[in-house]
Amino acid sequence: SPRLGRKERQESLERIASHVCEKLCELTNAEASSFRLLHQTTGDIVEYGSFATPLGLAPLEVKAGASFARTKINISAWTSSAVAFAFVYQGDKDVMVFSDVGRIPKEFKQQGLQELLACRDNTRSEAIVRIFRGGLATAVINVESPIHSAFGTERRFLEECGAVLSDFLTRLEVAGDRA
Repeated sequence: SPRLGRKERQESLERIASHVCEKLCELTNAEASSFRLLHQTTGDIVEYGSFATPLGLAPLEVKAGASFARTKINISAWTSSAVAFAFVYQGDKDVMVFSDVGRIPKEFKQQGLQELLACRDNTRSEAIVRIFRGGLATAVINVESPIHSAFGTERRFLEECGAVLSDFLTRLEVAGDRA
């Protein structure tokens, strides 16, 4: 049945996403990593996999009055969430690097990102890897590190990871359409 195929594709994506997040923490300066997929009908960006080292498990610091769900972010929060902003960003960067989470890069501010609403107490830098399907941003990987400028030298590797996952999502969708 088509429903069974959908469930299998979702479980496959969850396994791959969790594995990629774990490996990114092993191979880069990341201490925490999450894979999130945009659901077009609801506008929610849903977490499908994540991994954190013991150092990356520091609790999230949420600013007063903010509603922030760890597993779900609505795309309407794009002015205060780097993850949501990655889906509306009009630039050509496949990897958006925040060398210092206390300072938003000028280019991102000019496009409307006003603040980073939530981050772990020990997060000093962050990168968002945009993943595309059919030319549209469909998912992101968010990596966080307690090291300032942690992802500058790892940008190319993160871009390649995003390209592999873009290909995987495209193939997964095609496989689902075959039935």
